[in-house]
Amino acid sequence: MPRTRDMWIAKVTVENMTSLMTAAGSAPILETIHFINTPGVNLQIIPLKLIECPLLKRIHIRCFLSPFDWVGIRPFAPNLVALELAIAIRCFSIEAPEMLRALNGMHKLETLNLSLIVPKFPADLDADVIATLPTLRYVEVLADFHTCLILLPRLVFDRTCARVKVTASEIGFALDDDAMQNALRRLVALGASNDLTFDGTTADVVHAIFSQLSASFSIATYDKVSTDCSLELSRRTQALPCFELVYSTVSTRAGQVVTHFAEAFPMSSVTSIYIGTCAFVPNTLRDLFFHVNSVKTLEVVDVSREDSRAVFATLEPSDQQLPAPQLQKIIIKGFGSDGCPSLEALRECMVHRRELECRIANVICGRDCDAVVNEAESVRELGVQVDWLPYLD
Repeated sequence: MPRTRDMWIAKVTVENMTSLMTAAGSAPILETIHFINTPGVNLQIIPLKLIECPLLKRIHIRCFLSPFDWVGIRPFAPNLVALELAIAIRCFSIEAPEMLRALNGMHKLETLNLSLIVPKFPADLDADVIATLPTLRYVEVLADFHTCLILLPRLVFDRTCARVKVTASEIGFALDDDAMQNALRRLVALGASNDLTFDGTTADVVHAIFSQLSASFSIATYDKVSTDCSLELSRRTQALPCFELVYSTVSTRAGQVVTHFAEAFPMSSVTSIYIGTCAFVPNTLRDLFFHVNSVKTLEVVDVSREDSRAVFATLEPSDQQLPAPQLQKIIIKGFGSDGCPSLEALRECMVHRRELECRIANVICGRDCDAVVNEAESVRELGVQVDWLPYLD
């Protein structure tokens, strides 16, 4: 492979892998290598050592290896600028320190993606086991929330210059109500602040961080193994730092998590909301909309016509109180030929909001909205600008 710069290896057996790597011999200009969906393979038997690749800078492994040979990756550590790993950790107290020690040698690393499966409740680690990553500019960690809370303070990098995404799952490790707010606040502090000692017991620190932060907070729910709902609360700008927290939980707990989000974070600063795939319980959304006084944009995506009626109904006034009083723009997107949010229901919502002098000024219809093209004119009759952008995705 004397002329190969980028190599992809997918769905091969261990025997084929070893033969391939042995035959490859020298790869003097190889910079990037990908291992994807390669069952039963790990770095002990994907011997990168068999290839002479002095310029290797990027390693992407997406096949949930277990166990992972961190010793095998160390020779490449000084030159790595990007590392993506999907691995299963059987013994956290042994394998997690090995991972951190290997990462600690990656002084040029700019991008880090870790997807970790930890089958047992992880024990805490010694405080002196850390990885210092001075050039890190993007980090993404996906794991159960206990693992996230243990690992994040041990990844030492300048969070004021980095983009951070944390996906914390409740699979098998549900939090009780008393612990959830502290855990949510601590995840924000650990992901967005260089003060890694915050324990989450007070809101003041998170509110101070949030006031200077470009952030996105999402709740993803799953039914068994499939994600079927999402809700995103955003306070985004183009400036760094940018922090994204995705909290993954079972569908029946979505309402509780939304409530705790609203109590843990200063939702009055949120400027946009995204609702996707299916509608949350109406009462959950109504409570949420009363917390977000600064929201100007609502995006409803991949929501069926019937579910969209429930979403728009939660925006109607209740007892002379107006949910999301600053709302000005609504974006809708359909999914294939199967459905699209209802402009008819949206128009009814707008009429009721006008009773309290709140006017939505702009509706944008994106992809797959042909099913409601005949309803657009009735919305325009209210003096609302309706933009048809079929290629908006």
